[in-house]
Amino acid sequence: MSWVDTNPEKQDTSRRIFAPAYIGEHPDAAIVILSDKIKEIATYIRDHGWQNEILVTPHFRYPYYDDQPEGYGKCWVEQHREELQKIYRADDAYTQKLLKEMEVQRAMDAYTFIPVERMLDFSHINLYFYDPALAPKGDFTLVNGGAYDGDSIEESWRAYGDRMKLAYAVEPDPDNIAAMKHRLAKLGIMDRVRIMPNGMSDEDKVLYFSESGTMKSHFESEGTIKIPVRKNDSIVDKVIGDLCINMDVEGSEVAAIRGSKRLIEEYHPYFAITIYHKWDDFVAVPQAIRGIRDDYDFYIRSGSHPECYAVPRA
Repeated sequence: MSWVDTNPEKQDTSRRIFAPAYIGEHPDAAIVILSDKIKEIATYIRDHGWQNEILVTPHFRYPYYDDQPEGYGKCWVEQHREELQKIYRADDAYTQKLLKEMEVQRAMDAYTFIPVERMLDFSHINLYFYDPALAPKGDFTLVNGGAYDGDSIEESWRAYGDRMKLAYAVEPDPDNIAAMKHRLAKLGIMDRVRIMPNGMSDEDKVLYFSESGTMKSHFESEGTIKIPVRKNDSIVDKVIGDLCINMDVEGSEVAAIRGSKRLIEEYHPYFAITIYHKWDDFVAVPQAIRGIRDDYDFYIRSGSHPECYAVPRA
């Protein structure tokens, strides 16, 4: 087994990390893409004329933190098939194709690889509100829950530029915040981003937090530090244009929606919310939004992780 990386600084033959040309020297080797940049990497390989078999593991096969017995996922999809069809747009080809593929994938072992061609239809939506059909058309304010090191804010800025008038970066991990400040400063957009050093929930309180300086920092009863969590209703005091809320808050998405009641009622925001932490979130997330306002259409997109898009009806 060997690894290939395009970054010369990571290449190290003693650790079997090679430059991409190594692929051309091994035409019979299977290539496994371990990045979420599936389409970009597959295109890079084919553009160089390498015809190796390319395999991937679908990110949407199992929720990451849902500790359930083996086979639970397949049962869950079967039991909720009718409910999923009622919630999500039946006329959206992407959503329906993904739901169908989910049923196939849930029956497979978590580590079974599939040909990359099976994933290409689901790999191009890898940015919140990247799909123009589901995005606001004018200026907007972004609330980014689980902002990590600012990567999603950077992607939004590169995609929409000056249309992103204001952003709230909600991130409790101090190490992530330091990295975010560095990233945003390099982009020259610190003046339009408010960094909020807290988590999201349905009330303003203090919880214990396990910091790791990675995307998997999370709240737990035995966390190492105390961190305030706040309602989005308490965080957001200014909105320019449409309001867009995206969240990847390690299983606290439904609570964070409940904490956005005022914003939902007043601003009718767009949402992109990850639903990969818990099985029930495929249903619970849209239900939580609909419980506050029922004038939304729901879609599923899946780039690196499955996301529920809630688009306000006019």
